[in-house]
Amino acid sequence: MTTMSFAIMYFGFLLGGKMLGWTGAGFFAFCAVPQVIQTLREGHARNLSSLFLWMWLAGAILCTVGSILDVGVVPWLLFNYSFSFLCVLVLLKYKLFPRR
Repeated sequence: MTTMSFAIMYFGFLLGGKMLGWTGAGFFAFCAVPQVIQTLREGHARNLSSLFLWMWLAGAILCTVGSILDVGVVPWLLFNYSFSFLCVLVLLKYKLFPRR
């Protein structure tokens, strides 16, 4: 294998890994969107377990801090955890303070 073909193959793996990371982060981040939309429409989150929401919040916070301490700021991880944190905050708000 020549140096050039190795470099092209290595770059392809790096690019493929980043694309997979961003795609996975997008799926994980946006999987909560349908629940957030339903909660906003209904004005409450009575159908969601409080324990589930608090554990989700703790997981989002701990994963964010842990990943930053472990590998530094990885953009797709930070995007994933930040969006997840935002979604769970909206759901917790409507769980604790329902509109109706």
